[in-house]
Amino acid sequence: HPDAILARVLPPKADIHLLKLSNRATAYAIGGVPLLFEVDRSPALLPSVHGLWAAGPGARLLPTIFTHSEVSPRVLGGADLFLQGFIVPPEGLPPLAAGDVAVLAVLDPSAADPASASSQQAFALGVMECSSEAAAAAGMKGKGLRLLHHYPDGLWALAPEGGGAASARRADAGFAGHV
Repeated sequence: HPDAILARVLPPKADIHLLKLSNRATAYAIGGVPLLFEVDRSPALLPSVHGLWAAGPGARLLPTIFTHSEVSPRVLGGADLFLQGFIVPPEGLPPLAAGDVAVLAVLDPSAADPASASSQQAFALGVMECSSEAAAAAGMKGKGLRLLHHYPDGLWALAPEGGGAASARRADAGFAGHV
């Protein structure tokens, strides 16, 4: 729910700066850090990776898909995630429809409880290309998650620790989200 996302991500009484990006996305930043964004005139206000981290472990702002650490470099490079890269938990994928937004995270398999919030590292958000049911019916083969935003894309780079304003202008083209 959008209000729950806002409450978890935004500190009370903060000055929010609206950033219009060249790809028709809009970011909402506090202290130069983009915590929320919306893409291509979508009514959905989404947390950025910075926003997910600000909300804290276990915030569960959006459904989460897990992948293996060996797969993450491809996503970090901007590649969409195919269903073969999903980790399907024993209870199955979260109930998702095609077009739903989900968080992508890596599980720490060495943790005592790999499913605990402290062992999950969110690093991207994307749009499901198919429903959970269709994914299972396809044998977890095919297109899975189309990226909207990931560490370290142009949206990430807007934050001071992401490289500052100069590198953000150069990296803006790398943030190619479309809902």
